[in-house]
Amino acid sequence: MALENFQFGKKQIIIAVAIFLATLAWAIALGLTGITVNDLFTFKIGIVAEKVLSLNTALFFFLLPLPAAIMASLAGREDKATLMILSMVSSLLALITAMAAFPGVQGFWILGIFYIIAVPLVIETCFMKKEEFKKWVPQRVPISGMRRAIMVLSIGFVALSALTIMPQQEQYVEKFEDFIADFASLATGEMSKDTIPEEATSLLVNSQIATVNQLLDNAAFEKLREKQDTDVMAFVLLADNAKKYLESDEYRALIEQQFTKTTSNVVNRLDVIGLIKKQFPLFELLETYLWLFHALTVVGIFSLAAGIICKPMAAVYGTIAELAVPKERPQEGWERQAKSAAQKSPTESN
Repeated sequence: MALENFQFGKKQIIIAVAIFLATLAWAIALGLTGITVNDLFTFKIGIVAEKVLSLNTALFFFLLPLPAAIMASLAGREDKATLMILSMVSSLLALITAMAAFPGVQGFWILGIFYIIAVPLVIETCFMKKEEFKKWVPQRVPISGMRRAIMVLSIGFVALSALTIMPQQEQYVEKFEDFIADFASLATGEMSKDTIPEEATSLLVNSQIATVNQLLDNAAFEKLREKQDTDVMAFVLLADNAKKYLESDEYRALIEQQFTKTTSNVVNRLDVIGLIKKQFPLFELLETYLWLFHALTVVGIFSLAAGIICKPMAAVYGTIAELAVPKERPQEGWERQAKSAAQKSPTESN
């Protein structure tokens, strides 16, 4: 990248502002989703799905290829070194602005670094593909540039996962096991609700009834029934009503509900995780490299969404940018080619 060719005039200011606004647009859309790094690496699928499956997330993917399309349209029309410097500086300022406006975006600073790294690679790809492609150039070039950006950002997600999960490995493993146990309970829910709590309820209720019967069938208590004292008669009535309540379906249902609430989660978690580790030895290996497993999951979802939305939108934006960016006049093209040839000639002679 020849820095001596760097230019900065009215045209370059317009380019810098355009890339700044395009980058800021998708960064703001990311902030509006409310997604944080903690959300991204949580195992609470419901909460994550609510944020991911939103209009703001869709807007983020629709706007993400916009800067790449602008860079693609300028490839070959602007000096490569100038375009790289303008794009990287404008993108950096846009990301800093978005992080200042949305604190939740600050957690993605690692991805921001990888995005800045991707910018010159995208521009280099666009310059190369613009010379290579012969048909549908305005559409295919930004798609190629966006493909390179997605690849670099995917590597960024792997780095983000490693730096987020590895320092808190034990906590994330515990969350992962809770998620697996909860997921497995969906399939074994009938067993956990109908067998364990029911047997425990029967054992507890029957033991309570047996204890009360021993007291009420005792000869000493039978003598109390013969007493005419008001307090004694009230006590006897209370004891009889207590026995009837213990034998009622209402009391049995209440105890079973409490057992289900307090014991099923613990029992299920211990049983399910223990069984999985016994049947699938690779499960412990999975927990050891949990950061990599989670990274591949996030990368897979991101790449799928980006491939479905970003690449077609890059072609659309590329077509629009091709019409919006003024075409180079012949005289300007000759001057640029002559200048480039003059710069290469000393090197070739050597």
